[in-house]
Amino acid sequence: MQNIRNWFVQNQSAGLKRNPSGSPYARNTKFTVPSKETESVSHYTSVDCLQFSPNCIPSISFVNCPFKKSGANVIDSLFIRPLQIGPLVTRHNLVLAPLAGISDYPFRQLCREYGADLTFTEMVSIDGLLYQNQATYRLLNIRSHEHPIGFQFFGSEPEYFRKVIPQVERFRPDLIDLNFGCPVRKVVGKGAGAALLRNLRQLYRIVEATVRATALPVTAKIRIGWDAENMVAVEAAQAVEAAGAVAITVHGRTRAQGYSGRADWEAIAAVKQAVHIPVIGNGDVLDVDSARAMFRTTGVDGIMLARGALGRPWIFRQILHALQNGEVLPEPDFEQRMEVLEHHYRLMLEEYDEFVALSRMKKHFVWYTHGLPYTARLRDRIFRAQSFSEVQEIFARYRQTIRQHNRPSTRLKQSAEV
Repeated sequence: MQNIRNWFVQNQSAGLKRNPSGSPYARNTKFTVPSKETESVSHYTSVDCLQFSPNCIPSISFVNCPFKKSGANVIDSLFIRPLQIGPLVTRHNLVLAPLAGISDYPFRQLCREYGADLTFTEMVSIDGLLYQNQATYRLLNIRSHEHPIGFQFFGSEPEYFRKVIPQVERFRPDLIDLNFGCPVRKVVGKGAGAALLRNLRQLYRIVEATVRATALPVTAKIRIGWDAENMVAVEAAQAVEAAGAVAITVHGRTRAQGYSGRADWEAIAAVKQAVHIPVIGNGDVLDVDSARAMFRTTGVDGIMLARGALGRPWIFRQILHALQNGEVLPEPDFEQRMEVLEHHYRLMLEEYDEFVALSRMKKHFVWYTHGLPYTARLRDRIFRAQSFSEVQEIFARYRQTIRQHNRPSTRLKQSAEV
């Protein structure tokens, strides 16, 4: 069946103009689909990038249209599409977030196996690189097959970025991302991360210095503000764009919120309306329904998955399949989840020595077993374990316990918590 996305692209000649963001459709331009077989088509805006006004969701009524029989919802099928970030074009627009202490090679690789395309290394200190900290430099070691991949940096001095960024190009990242959203006290206390939301002039200078220092695409990640009284998402995004960045990710919480409360998707939608570069939404996307809701309510060009992927790397496959095919894949059953956990652990052992692998993996054990029965004792034993063989024995006993009690007997219910 002809792909609806390609069909629209082939009909660009119907008076549609290219906008500054690279979309073949003018922002907020209303039009009807030029098809003789379409008897009734509602008007809607910006089909390709879905840059709707907030709360204005397009709807299409196809009669005898070649796409009518598709299993997927027509609008849902438009959400998943390539993401263009400067010269970089990804296979789709679901992105794995840079997560400190988590986004190492084993986790990135596991998410790629479940459909992730663009991934990021852990957040890296620009100061650490400037002073030749070898532990910091090790965070930039990537595999040849890990493309596309981005490096995310945090710091407070534009001059440091100007000096260091050219040096990291030898590690061959596909883009450079700048963190202006980290709420952690030790980062903010140095004037970096979310602290720069209170100093947009310095934020602008850091982006500008980075853009001038490299030919790689430069992007940024922000929060919507410092606190409820200082909401600066639009102003920060406009500063990022004006300084030369080619895309921006917006986490829908303030620094004061940390990771609590609900993400403000209306603030993300406001950023989408205010800038011409691609906007990637982040915050509270934990499953298929929330991914669909973010696309529909914000009009973002892509979604960055963070906590929703912890203990659930298959979330990428679920969202892609549901929005492209109209079918929600079931959650893995108990045995399947245990297989993924063991595969993750073996990837850890390939990357680190046994002690480090076990230490880094313990938090993942908690996430993988979230929502399973009888886990309090399991977790206690895991945190006391000293070797891989001991962990294997613990999980073998746990499997036996689950089978004896026949729980769960069906697919595990998905939990919205992480």
